[in-house]
Amino acid sequence: MQLVETNGKRGIEDKEDNIGGRMTLFFYMKKNLKKLKDYIHVYKNAISHEFCSEILKEYKKDDYEVGTINDFETSRYRNCDVVYISNYDTIEKNQNNRKSIDEGIYDIIHKGIKKYLKKYSPHTFNMNGDTGYQLIRYKTGDYVTEHIDTSSGEHRTLSCSLLLNDDYEGGELSFFNKRYKRKGSKGDLVIFPSSFTYPHEVLPVISGTRYSIVTWIR
Repeated sequence: MQLVETNGKRGIEDKEDNIGGRMTLFFYMKKNLKKLKDYIHVYKNAISHEFCSEILKEYKKDDYEVGTINDFETSRYRNCDVVYISNYDTIEKNQNNRKSIDEGIYDIIHKGIKKYLKKYSPHTFNMNGDTGYQLIRYKTGDYVTEHIDTSSGEHRTLSCSLLLNDDYEGGELSFFNKRYKRKGSKGDLVIFPSSFTYPHEVLPVISGTRYSIVTWIR
């Protein structure tokens, strides 16, 4: 890499082909993208209301388990319930329908990713697939405290969140120490970088139940 000057601003230019796509996603700024929040993009009606209802109807009470962080129960940081939609054991409970749901979510997520990369990345970006899909249920009082989505243990490049309902209060997706908040609408797909520059949280649900699906792109 080398330090370069463009339009009077100093930045980093990546000269290594094997890193190019990934690094430029974070370090290359287009003229019309000047703030961190510009890289948080919302695709409206990415998932149909009918498909949202199908997903919520399919997964039953016994499919949910306590949300964890790195397989440890840590209610101090993450208080919610999760269905691991893409796990073999989950799919096997109703294989035909649940495999179709998993594939349908894949199509929606990756359609959104292609749009995102076309808009925000100036070069070809090599993805290594996603991490599978988590259906997350936030009941009244549930939350996730501020965190980032990547770590030295598991590199993630992009974070994706599909909102399955909006008939609840609270539960906003909040960034940058609550400086930027979005409740969102049913059917929204939110995509943003997973890097340390995007700390975020889900604020406590005040009433009702919030449902979303999340995944991460490696």
